[in-house]
Amino acid sequence: MSVRRNWRSDALAPLMLLLAAAAPPPPQPPSGQFLALSDVHFDPFADAAIVPRLIAAEADQWPAIFAASKPAPPVGAGSDTNYALFESTLRQAEAAGGRDGYDFVLVTGDLLRHDFETTFAKYGGGDPRALQAFAAKTVAYVNRAIERRFRGAPLIEALGNNDNDCGDYQPRPGSPLLAAIARSLPAVAADPQAERDFAAGGNYAVPHPKVANHLFLVVDSVYWSTRYKDACGTARSDPGSAQLAWLEWQLFQAHLKGRTASLVMHIPPGFNPYESTEEKPAPFWVDSYRDRFLELVQAYRSVLVAGYAGHTHMDDFRLVPATSGARCRCG
Repeated sequence: MSVRRNWRSDALAPLMLLLAAAAPPPPQPPSGQFLALSDVHFDPFADAAIVPRLIAAEADQWPAIFAASKPAPPVGAGSDTNYALFESTLRQAEAAGGRDGYDFVLVTGDLLRHDFETTFAKYGGGDPRALQAFAAKTVAYVNRAIERRFRGAPLIEALGNNDNDCGDYQPRPGSPLLAAIARSLPAVAADPQAERDFAAGGNYAVPHPKVANHLFLVVDSVYWSTRYKDACGTARSDPGSAQLAWLEWQLFQAHLKGRTASLVMHIPPGFNPYESTEEKPAPFWVDSYRDRFLELVQAYRSVLVAGYAGHTHMDDFRLVPATSGARCRCG
């Protein structure tokens, strides 16, 4: 579970170096802070004794069920996030936010634990509708817990490779789970177009809550992964290209309207640090999708100012080349 924070609105403008003798310093632009959470991997199965009650209850009843369950210590490294670790993380993040709190909360995917589908089968059998309902309730519980802790700060959330009802790296366009998750995100549910886009493919565009004329473009980059499988979707479809088409249209409209944008996704471009060797680098994305993405970044470099991703379970920076036709040498 990764946490990052802090933003400044001057990050949304070109870097300028001003050299002036005896001139008064320019006024500082407004600043604020946000909370970035990544790879929460919440595990509702950690306490087997309460799982039947969680399955039978609605998401808004889960806090009471967890609070009344047998206390357990936070799990350590290498484990999915249990209730104790989740609450401990939110408490510490709240304290770090200070009196002013956070302007918004950014979640870059993987809210659900690993092997969510196979673990649920031990309790709920093979009913796909029951699985969808339980996955949706788990995401809704996580989202509501974040909103309560941070006093309703806007939640900007991307989906990860585990956030689906088919299997790891197997998202399904148009899944009922997508529509259910969209309803659990107030920023999405309040915008009919954003809700339709999210229900179709996990993408949406919403305005920055503090910076005028700036958008968050949230895209499900799992479809660009070298590990993506269309196991439960429509055969012979190409959702990766559809995602790029959606992104291009959003960037085109932002350019026409004089807006800037930040990208939010789960899997970043560049190399996979866990599977790459010096002799054989392993890319996160399929080459054709990566190249088309980089072309869009170059074409709309006056619009795009930042990008946020997760997936690696570590903090890093990935630099997109400034010259047309260059490959992304990052990872």
